[in-house]
Amino acid sequence: SDLLAFAVCLLMTPKYDAVALLQVNKENSDALDLDQSASSAAAQSSGSDYDVVMKTHTGVLESDTLALQVIEQLGLESRKEFRLKPGMKWWKNGEIRAEQNLPLAAAPLRRSAALKQFKNSLTVKNVAGTRLLQIHFLSPDPQVAKTVVDHLINDYLEQYFRTRYDATSRAADWLTEQLADMKNDVESSQQKLIDYQKKAGILG
Repeated sequence: SDLLAFAVCLLMTPKYDAVALLQVNKENSDALDLDQSASSAAAQSSGSDYDVVMKTHTGVLESDTLALQVIEQLGLESRKEFRLKPGMKWWKNGEIRAEQNLPLAAAPLRRSAALKQFKNSLTVKNVAGTRLLQIHFLSPDPQVAKTVVDHLINDYLEQYFRTRYDATSRAADWLTEQLADMKNDVESSQQKLIDYQKKAGILG
């Protein structure tokens, strides 16, 4: 039994765990100057809102989109643990060979294998009672583990701020359009009033 355990340990590749903490801030609306009653009402739903927010950010960090982005940025498919081994799916060897020179986005079998390895190596969990997300990535290479975590967080932040910027821009465009419509309505109403006054002889 001891001999068998020792043999298994020799066969296992050591894994290094890179860990990072990401703080999720409250939405900007929380920073507004709300009166006491509004703050009290908001506090009643804060628990459920907290759960939704943390699960949303966790889902984004665990998404295929970010995973593929990091895989391609770092060329992780060139590492043996991310490559699809033809012998593992011998009945699809022809399809695998056909994908060899294709970009990852156009190679479903290779993409699936790389994503599976990435997801198996990644863990994202909420630190209970906080707005902190703990991100772990396992790799036989400590530098790869650290670099993956760094890139994942940077790509997540870039996507987050880009999404917020786009939403703000759309809101600003909508407000500009609404203000233009209101201005046109006011000018039209004023003109109608002037025309009526002239017709009624109120104006000279």
